[in-house]
Amino acid sequence: AAALSGGVRTGIDVAFSEGFGITSIPGTPASINVSAAASYKSKYVSSVGYTSTGVITVTLTTARELGSAAGDNVIYTPSNKGGNLKWNVSGSAPTKYRPKN
Repeated sequence: AAALSGGVRTGIDVAFSEGFGITSIPGTPASINVSAAASYKSKYVSSVGYTSTGVITVTLTTARELGSAAGDNVIYTPSNKGGNLKWNVSGSAPTKYRPKN
Protein backbone atom coordinates (compact mmCIF):
# COMPACT_ATOMS: atom_id res chain seq x y z
CA ALA A 1 0.00 0.00 0.00
CA ALA A 2 2.76 2.43 0.95
CA ALA A 3 4.78 1.94 -2.23
CA LEU A 4 1.86 2.37 -4.64
CA SER A 5 0.48 5.38 -2.78
CA GLY A 6 3.85 7.16 -2.83
CA GLY A 7 3.40 8.74 -6.24
CA VAL A 8 -0.02 10.11 -5.33
CA ARG A 9 1.26 11.45 -1.99
CA THR A 10 4.10 13.17 -3.87
CA GLY A 11 1.64 14.69 -6.36
CA ILE A 12 -0.47 16.08 -3.53
CA ASP A 13 2.64 17.32 -1.69
CA VAL A 14 3.75 19.20 -4.82
CA ALA A 15 0.28 20.69 -5.40
CA PHE A 16 0.23 21.86 -1.77
CA SER A 17 3.71 23.39 -2.07
CA GLU A 18 2.59 25.21 -5.23
CA GLY A 19 -0.20 26.96 -3.33
CA PHE A 20 -3.21 24.63 -3.48
CA GLY A 21 -4.87 24.36 -0.08
CA ILE A 22 -5.62 21.08 1.63
CA THR A 23 -9.27 21.49 0.63
CA SER A 24 -8.59 22.44 -2.98
CA ILE A 25 -6.26 19.82 -4.47
CA PRO A 26 -7.02 19.52 -8.21
CA GLY A 27 -9.40 16.59 -8.68
CA THR A 28 -8.12 15.42 -12.06
CA PRO A 29 -5.16 13.03 -11.66
CA ALA A 30 -3.36 14.53 -14.67
CA SER A 31 -3.49 17.95 -12.93
CA ILE A 32 -1.10 16.69 -10.28
CA ASN A 33 0.86 14.41 -12.61
CA VAL A 34 -0.47 11.09 -11.33
CA SER A 35 -2.30 8.27 -13.05
CA ALA A 36 -5.96 7.31 -12.72
CA ALA A 37 -6.88 5.34 -9.58
CA ALA A 38 -7.38 2.01 -11.35
CA SER A 39 -3.90 2.13 -12.93
CA TYR A 40 -2.26 1.56 -9.53
CA LYS A 41 -2.49 -2.21 -9.19
CA SER A 42 -0.51 -5.04 -7.69
CA LYS A 43 -1.17 -8.46 -6.24
CA TYR A 44 -2.51 -6.82 -3.08
CA VAL A 45 -3.72 -3.38 -4.26
CA SER A 46 -6.64 -2.88 -6.64
CA SER A 47 -6.57 0.96 -6.80
CA VAL A 48 -5.17 4.17 -5.31
CA GLY A 49 -7.44 7.20 -5.53
CA TYR A 50 -7.64 10.62 -3.91
CA THR A 51 -10.12 13.42 -3.23
CA SER A 52 -9.85 17.19 -3.56
CA THR A 53 -9.18 17.30 0.20
CA GLY A 54 -6.01 15.27 -0.39
CA VAL A 55 -7.31 12.10 1.27
CA ILE A 56 -5.84 9.03 -0.44
CA THR A 57 -7.61 5.68 -0.37
CA VAL A 58 -5.70 2.51 -1.18
CA THR A 59 -8.15 -0.33 -1.85
CA LEU A 60 -6.77 -3.79 -1.19
CA THR A 61 -7.56 -6.78 -3.37
CA THR A 62 -9.38 -9.84 -2.14
CA ALA A 63 -6.21 -11.96 -2.31
CA ARG A 64 -6.45 -14.91 0.06
CA GLU A 65 -3.02 -14.06 1.54
CA LEU A 66 -4.45 -10.82 2.97
CA GLY A 67 -6.70 -12.79 5.30
CA SER A 68 -9.00 -10.46 7.25
CA ALA A 69 -7.68 -7.42 5.32
CA ALA A 70 -8.94 -8.71 1.95
CA GLY A 71 -11.05 -6.01 0.29
CA ASP A 72 -10.28 -3.44 3.01
CA ASN A 73 -8.62 -0.05 2.56
CA VAL A 74 -5.74 2.05 3.86
CA ILE A 75 -6.43 5.77 4.11
CA TYR A 76 -3.83 8.57 4.14
CA THR A 77 -5.14 11.89 5.46
CA PRO A 78 -2.93 14.98 5.11
CA SER A 79 -2.58 17.78 7.63
CA ASN A 80 -0.60 21.00 7.40
CA LYS A 81 2.31 20.94 9.83
CA GLY A 82 4.30 24.14 9.50
CA GLY A 83 3.88 24.39 5.74
CA ASN A 84 4.55 20.70 5.10
CA LEU A 85 2.09 17.84 4.86
CA LYS A 86 2.02 15.16 7.54
CA TRP A 87 0.21 11.94 6.63
CA ASN A 88 -2.01 10.16 9.13
CA VAL A 89 -2.70 6.51 8.28
CA SER A 90 -6.03 4.85 9.08
CA GLY A 91 -8.56 2.66 7.29
CA SER A 92 -10.51 -0.54 7.59
CA ALA A 93 -7.44 -2.78 7.12
CA PRO A 94 -6.09 -4.21 10.37
CA THR A 95 -3.19 -2.20 11.81
CA LYS A 96 -0.59 -4.82 10.83
CA TYR A 97 -1.37 -4.12 7.14
CA ARG A 98 -0.98 -0.35 7.47
CA PRO A 99 2.27 1.66 7.36
CA LYS A 100 3.12 3.50 10.57
CA ASN A 101 2.38 7.22 10.71
